[in-house]
Amino acid sequence: MVSLLLLPLLWGALTQKPDIHFLEPLKSGHPTNLTCSLLGSCEEERSLTFFSWVGGALDSLDPRTLRSSVLTLTPRLRDHGSNLTCQVQLSGTQGTVERTISLNVSYAPQLMTTHILQGNCTGPKMLNNGTSLPVLEGQSLRLVCTADSNPPARLSWSREGKALSPSQPSGVLELPHARVEDEREFTCQAQHPLGSQHFSFSLSVQRSPSACNCVTEKQVGSWPLILTLIRGALMGAGFLLTYGLAWIYCSSKFRILLRDTHLVLLALHLVPLLVALKGGSCSLFASPLQREEIQLSPPSWPIKFFT
Repeated sequence: MVSLLLLPLLWGALTQKPDIHFLEPLKSGHPTNLTCSLLGSCEEERSLTFFSWVGGALDSLDPRTLRSSVLTLTPRLRDHGSNLTCQVQLSGTQGTVERTISLNVSYAPQLMTTHILQGNCTGPKMLNNGTSLPVLEGQSLRLVCTADSNPPARLSWSREGKALSPSQPSGVLELPHARVEDEREFTCQAQHPLGSQHFSFSLSVQRSPSACNCVTEKQVGSWPLILTLIRGALMGAGFLLTYGLAWIYCSSKFRILLRDTHLVLLALHLVPLLVALKGGSCSLFASPLQREEIQLSPPSWPIKFFT
């Protein structure tokens, strides 16, 4: 008789969904009690109510704890965004009502990354924590610092412990023209209610190779030519000096009597040259019956003009 009287009440209870109550926010690693309740049901109806919990965040819990209206859950970072469902079934009925919520789990910064865009590079590159970043002098630099956290952490840049201007977007550091004075340690700080993390790197500014190449090419194009000309002039002067000394030496030692003037000139020019270059005897004839011969050797280097 009582069951018949409760049927309209049970049917009315099944037309509404249960509610899930808990203290927000859910924090990663902190246990929290979640309560599932069916509003509008009287005390007698609650005694005939069956609860169950379903969700990916419950895979590590004892299945026997999932049959109560109160669930003790310790959310994890990976549980953020997952669904949790409370199912309610009244005794004597075949119907089931349920409520599904999406877990919003708060967690401190877990992973910090910094992407760098240098000059006219095709795409950003990832920078490792604690490394040195070499850049060319005058090159533009843009760094974007990101942190995986919920809610999003507050990001700020500092140089040698001094905070930089916050006028730029959060987590963005821009250097339009890198200078030698910028060689410092830069740090990106992620501040969060559940914890903080930082990311640091050292900036190394190097001279632009284009400027060095211009100076080097100019020097290479002028000085070797000048040195070559000086070297050629010295060699030519040495050759002429050797030739002249040999000619004077041979001419002063011999008296040449030849009828043909052309042969005289030829002998006076060729013989000293051969003597100077190869060494040997300087032999000329004054008459068919008279002959003088002297042994000559090429001058040693350097030439001594005075003894």
